[in-house]
Amino acid sequence: MPAERYQPSPRAFEPRPAAFEYGPDDQLRKVCTAGRISVQGQPRRIGKALRGKTVALRPTTRDGLLEVIFRTTRITTIDLREPVSP
Repeated sequence: MPAERYQPSPRAFEPRPAAFEYGPDDQLRKVCTAGRISVQGQPRRIGKALRGKTVALRPTTRDGLLEVIFRTTRITTIDLREPVSP
């Protein structure tokens, strides 16, 4: 039964987690309310779940590709060679 398996978390709840420090070479972008960021003057869809959050853009080993990172998690990859869809 689920109630018998419940255990409180050993970690304290942080209602306002500390600011995350991205690397010095990361390009930072704030996700707008529509879930988009601007890359080279073009809007790129990231997702509404990250509205108001800061994400990092990191180049990959492949030319024209950027990884979008939220804290320590890769969210998506942006291909700068592909046209932006509306």
